[in-house]
Amino acid sequence: MSEEEKFDLRKEYGKLRNKYKDLPSFDDLSKDFEITTIDKEDFLIRRVRRRINEKVVFFCRILENIIYPSMQNALSAYEANFFTDDEKQKLSDIHKELMVIERESIYLDVEASDDEKNIQFIVKTFKRWEHFKNEIQATVMKMIDTWKNEQKKEEGERYFG
Repeated sequence: MSEEEKFDLRKEYGKLRNKYKDLPSFDDLSKDFEITTIDKEDFLIRRVRRRINEKVVFFCRILENIIYPSMQNALSAYEANFFTDDEKQKLSDIHKELMVIERESIYLDVEASDDEKNIQFIVKTFKRWEHFKNEIQATVMKMIDTWKNEQKKEEGERYFG
């Protein structure tokens, strides 16, 4: 590709998808993982995997604040109390699945893996993604609702009408 030619991510990803039929569509990947921020062609499929892994890591940190609250972080300790032990166990199971994915991605970086292994990672992770996303959405909604209820409770306690 000459310097005059602009890198067309959609086109380059399309070439990979033509070769590897199991890859998710560009639009589906971009919707959840914002792959449109990729601006270089070299090691494209690795860059896609890394974008996916960034989201996995982000989800892991959300769950870790609930499952393993830190006394140094009063907010995470407080929010952890929003969840029952059973809910925390379910979140812990999801966290373990996400950690496997995160570590597999790290391994692929260490190994300087080929496209085939990166594609397997992308396909496998994408197939499970909707499940993870739904669980995280439900978790965050519970946090939002609990904060709203806390706010209403405080407002009710201040009313002396």
